Amino acid sequence: MTTNSIAIIRLNVGGQHFITTRATLCAVEGSLLACMFCLDSNFAPPIENEGKEVFLDRNPIAFGSILDYLRDGCRVMVDLPSNNNEEALLQRLRTDADYFGLDGLVLYCDTKLRIIIEKQCDQRDNAANAAKLIKKQCNELDNAAKLVNYLYVQNSDEGASVM
Repeated sequence: MTTNSIAIIRLNVGGQHFITTRATLCAVEGSLLACMFCLDSNFAPPIENEGKEVFLDRNPIAFGSILDYLRDGCRVMVDLPSNNNEEALLQRLRTDADYFGLDGLVLYCDTKLRIIIEKQCDQRDNAANAAKLIKKQCNELDNAAKLVNYLYVQNSDEGASVM
C-alpha cells in the first residue's frame, strides 16, 4: 500500500463530517467513490473546500454504513438497528449504495427489504385470518343471542296464553 493509498480523506456528506482513508473509498473498483478518489482514475480529482473537505451532496444518514461496508472489505454486511425505521433506513442505504455503484451492498439491502416485506405480508395475512375468525365468532354469538331471544319470546307467549 502506498502512502497515497492510505491518505486521510475528509468528507462533508450533506453537512455531516466523515474521515476515512483513500483505500477505503477505493475498495470497490469501478464504484463512483473509487472513480472519484483513486489516484489512477480518469476522473478529475475532487475539489476540496476551505476546510480541506470534499463535499458530497448526499443524505448522511446511511453514509456511515457505507463506509463500514467498505472498511470491512465488502464481506461483512452492515446491520442497521432494529427499530420502527429499519425499512426506511434500508431504503436510504440501498438508494445511496446504488448511487455509488456498490452492487454487493445493493443486493444485501434488496435481500433484507424482501425479508421485511415478507414478514409484513405474513402479519397482514395473520391479521386478516384473525379478523375472519372474529367475524365468524361474532356471527355465531349473534345467532346464539337471536336464538335465546326467540326462546324467551316463545316462553313468554306460552306463559301469557295459559293465564
